[in-house]
Amino acid sequence: MLDQELKEERSRETRVDDAPTTKAEVEEMMDTIRRDGISRCRDALLPNFTSLSAPIFDQAGLMIAAITMMGPIGILDDDLKGPTATALIAHARALSATAGWQPN
Repeated sequence: MLDQELKEERSRETRVDDAPTTKAEVEEMMDTIRRDGISRCRDALLPNFTSLSAPIFDQAGLMIAAITMMGPIGILDDDLKGPTATALIAHARALSATAGWQPN
């Protein structure tokens, strides 16, 4: 499935800002998401829109849901180190704790 998705991404006429085009880029993206606890997606679902998403984990550490915010680029602060992302991560972690998750 990954090979097919990467092939489709490489065949686009215009590149989506955050979309990886190689397996190495996918691995790098996944490592960053795991490290930071948040992901960002720009111009993928809707033109000129951005989104932030933070995972919610259960007691076994499995992702059971995510909180996602979406808004126009330039209106929604999508800086991964900014206050919006920080608040989103905090809420996702609080919900995870309610579901029994305990960070390492």
